[in-house]
Amino acid sequence: MGLVSVSAKTMSLAIFNKNAAKNYLLHSLSGLPGISQKIFQQLSMRLDHNDCVPLEPLSVEKIRSEIERSHPKLFAQIRSLDEVGKIASIGQVHRAVLNDGREVAIKVKLPNIDQEIWENFRLIRKAAPFAPGKKYGMQIHSFLDSLENVLREELDYQLEAKNQHEFRRCLAKFPQFVVPEVIDSLSNDCILTQAFELSVSPSEVKYRWQAAEKRYCAELLFTFGVQSLFNQHLLHGDFHAGNFGFRKKNTASTAEIQMVLYDFGAVLRLEKSAPGILICLIDAYGSGRHVSPFNALCSIGFDPEKLKHIAACLPALCETIFEPFLTDLPWRPGDWDLQLRIDRLLGENKWWFRSAGPPWFLQLMRSMAGVLFSMKDMDAAVFSRKILLTHLDASVDYSSVRIEDYSKYLENQPNYNCTNSAKNLTVLVTENTEEVVSLSMPARAVDDLEELIPGDKVEKIKAGGIDFEEIKVKAQRSGYMPQTLFEAQVDIRRYLVRLV
Repeated sequence: MGLVSVSAKTMSLAIFNKNAAKNYLLHSLSGLPGISQKIFQQLSMRLDHNDCVPLEPLSVEKIRSEIERSHPKLFAQIRSLDEVGKIASIGQVHRAVLNDGREVAIKVKLPNIDQEIWENFRLIRKAAPFAPGKKYGMQIHSFLDSLENVLREELDYQLEAKNQHEFRRCLAKFPQFVVPEVIDSLSNDCILTQAFELSVSPSEVKYRWQAAEKRYCAELLFTFGVQSLFNQHLLHGDFHAGNFGFRKKNTASTAEIQMVLYDFGAVLRLEKSAPGILICLIDAYGSGRHVSPFNALCSIGFDPEKLKHIAACLPALCETIFEPFLTDLPWRPGDWDLQLRIDRLLGENKWWFRSAGPPWFLQLMRSMAGVLFSMKDMDAAVFSRKILLTHLDASVDYSSVRIEDYSKYLENQPNYNCTNSAKNLTVLVTENTEEVVSLSMPARAVDDLEELIPGDKVEKIKAGGIDFEEIKVKAQRSGYMPQTLFEAQVDIRRYLVRLV
């Protein structure tokens, strides 16, 4: 009977590890472009995060056993260990109290998880040739190489401890951000022991906190993104609702709210030149300086041979991506459907952008998307550009950043700059050459072109051979460049619609 019991427990743990490994890889891969359905089919997965296999935490007895086996010194210092733990990617976290009274969080790597992850990863590599971006020159293996390096780091808790120390140093002068202190003497490659820092989940903030508090949390999130990208050049590589929380003191001041950060297994380090070039590009949109998005992106590692296929759309594309940093008005993430707008602008040519980018850029986009998605949950508008300008390092002269000239790759194409895209959509209506209506609105209003003209007039314009959908798509795929969209006579009125 004992042998049967041991065998059952062994089998149960094996299934747990297999599912945990699949969930981890699903989460890690789903944000990368070019990862096709076929790759996930190799692991009986789909691209939806909701397909993660629900996991119940391992028993506290199993965790105690792992701690005793992996770190006897830590085991001897534990006075109490919470019965219920929390699954954390490839590990499980338990709150504990040490003999000296310190409250800690102990993260224990799941037993044999390394083997399961690498076995599944080998299957993914075999399925890589089926990636949909292949015809656009997508080097899926280079992305998988980059991911493999990330996986190796995440599987070693000693490297995670170093990352956590680095984040803690970088954010030390910002009391609104809390990074738990790692206790190195009680940690190793399989166990990470850190000070216990209590917080509440973003979902609790969303549903239970006041509007002003949620707005401040959204501001903290955006500030963290700005600090990480433009000042620290160090980004949290797996930013989602399970890896941060908020807490507040018993006070009416929102300034007492803190954001607590967890799980630093995956981080992205950037060369100083890349954020500088991005700031230079962002500044060009605001100042009207003639900076070429094509040159700027190639200067940070984009492949000019691939990027040239969408060169005309780059001014509008970069303006879309950088929108949070460009508007002086309160910006609400829920109103910014980035994926839809990129699809409208590029269609299938979005693969040229994805395949041209260096692996780190797509990790950067994923990290920042995590921040912005979390802000969306707060349902608050923030002065995002003001936050950017407030927290940029004033000692850095971004106007002196060097951007190389890559015009030779464009052959006979113009090398468009930030000012080339149309700024406005205009509608001019005349009767017998007399102006009766003159409207001007942002150029992106062309996305809703039919709604700008009274319904009965739309039908008459269509009857004259004007295809609104074709005009709209042409304008979008041109990168919203200045152009006449259409002229039409309806009864005694003449309509002239242009991007200018």
